[in-house]
Amino acid sequence: MMTTMVPPDLPADPAALRSAIASMMTPAWESAWQERLRDARYADLASVRRTSAEMLELAAARFDAGDEIGFRSWCRFIIDHAAGERWDESRKAA
Repeated sequence: MMTTMVPPDLPADPAALRSAIASMMTPAWESAWQERLRDARYADLASVRRTSAEMLELAAARFDAGDEIGFRSWCRFIIDHAAGERWDESRKAA
């Protein structure tokens, strides 16, 4: 399965985070996710996009609240989520 490149440094603000996530969502990213989701019952590519967008809003809220640690934590989680890291880890554990 193809691994998506994850930016080495965490984004500094919500706009940079949105840009990093958008740059990951290429046709190769979509193909990798479609492969991951092939046997899924309750998830599809739209749900991956939707949850990523919702997490971006949560990260932005932490940034707006001045919570740098919370924002950076959301950055790492969203990037890992979009890259399929969480999905891949759960599939290995199953």
